[in-house]
Amino acid sequence: MLGLPLVYNYSKSIYQGGSRTWDIKQDSHGIMYFGNSEGLLTFDGRYWKTFSLPNHTNIRSIWIDVNDRIYVGGKVILAILNALRNQD
Repeated sequence: MLGLPLVYNYSKSIYQGGSRTWDIKQDSHGIMYFGNSEGLLTFDGRYWKTFSLPNHTNIRSIWIDVNDRIYVGGKVILAILNALRNQD
């Protein structure tokens, strides 16, 4: 239909995360980051990946700097995740 945005809905069984998402950001390469109750979820337009913090806490906030370093905040933890792009 003309004028309507193209929307895809992904179920929890597809993205393998928790039911709550607290924050969403996008880096300069177009990768989406979701602060979720199961950790940090990433989506590159095709594949989902999940990254957990050492204490397995919810990720409530995300900030991405100009060099695409990813900062995440959870309960009693702040982490810098700058090597995500190198992981498969």
